[in-house]
Amino acid sequence: MKGQALVLLLVLMALAITITVAAVAVIVSNTSAASKFELGTVTAQSAESGAELGLVKLLRDPNYIGENFTQDDASVTVEVVSTDGIKTLTSTAQMNQFTKSVQIVVNYPVDGSMTITSWKEVY
Repeated sequence: MKGQALVLLLVLMALAITITVAAVAVIVSNTSAASKFELGTVTAQSAESGAELGLVKLLRDPNYIGENFTQDDASVTVEVVSTDGIKTLTSTAQMNQFTKSVQIVVNYPVDGSMTITSWKEVY
């Protein structure tokens, strides 16, 4: 009888340790996934901010061709390409292993009125 209690205790302890290790593994996995999701979101927001900044600068200066800057630890590059009154603004943000890009197509005729015809995330 004394040996059976010890064996039962060892089995229960092994079961408890297995459950605890599995729970910790799930928590670590979920935390890692949440961190990566957050970094991706911040990177996308930085690309959107770069696009908005580029639009404001393009509205103020029709000859604006882009720039590089840092926002929220993301490196942001804004580029503007002109073709026959159509300007394509591309904002690319890079943070750690994440890269997000936003492309805006703007109709910008000689009279100075600006119309956004397309705004999308590019992959």
